[in-house]
Amino acid sequence: MACQRISLLSRALRPSCVQGDGKGVRKTFLLTWRQRSPRLLNRTYVLQANPSCLLIPEGYSSFHPYCCALLMIPAPFRRFFFPHLDKRYAVRLIIVACVSYLIFGHLLIPLRIQGLSMDPTYRDRSFALCWRLQYLFSPPERFDVVTVRFSGRSVMLLKRVVALPGETVEFRQGLLYVNGGFIEEPYVRHRSAWDLPPRTIASGHVYVVGDNRGTSMDRHRFGEIDMQRIVGGVFP
Repeated sequence: MACQRISLLSRALRPSCVQGDGKGVRKTFLLTWRQRSPRLLNRTYVLQANPSCLLIPEGYSSFHPYCCALLMIPAPFRRFFFPHLDKRYAVRLIIVACVSYLIFGHLLIPLRIQGLSMDPTYRDRSFALCWRLQYLFSPPERFDVVTVRFSGRSVMLLKRVVALPGETVEFRQGLLYVNGGFIEEPYVRHRSAWDLPPRTIASGHVYVVGDNRGTSMDRHRFGEIDMQRIVGGVFP
């Protein structure tokens, strides 16, 4: 019988002797643990023994100073934060990478906002997400904030839809009128004296404009666009 004193975890986890093969070591340690720490009865720990009879978590080839801390973590959390680098882990990693690329590359596109045209709804240098499936089965509605393809796939504009196909839109002293009626816009904080003569929106098009109307019209990108250029809605 080989006996050796080892110190693990805390004072409650100090078996004074280890004997027999790996199974005996595992059984002796778990019994000692459960007798001295009844609160840990429902926690499962996988241990093994090396030739020198030291208890080591599975996956470590030799005693490591962080083994004691790892052994105090419940098994489900330890498997999640400290997974074994095996084939199953590699397969899970590949699946997660592919799903992340599909979601954040084609469906839910991250956006970094540059500029003040949508202030104060979306601030400069803030972040948002473009949900591309929002208008898959239904067209945009009035007051929707949409992403408009501007230059390739990397540059898009954030604008708000204010007029729909067949409607007549105009600005009078910075106020929006659709079909001759005044449209209340509570999201607009800054207004300039914009004056735009009435114009009718063509079929398959919408009229978009930013929320920040504090700049002059020649410095603001807005107007009628084809709905085919709308990439998706903005979330949140």
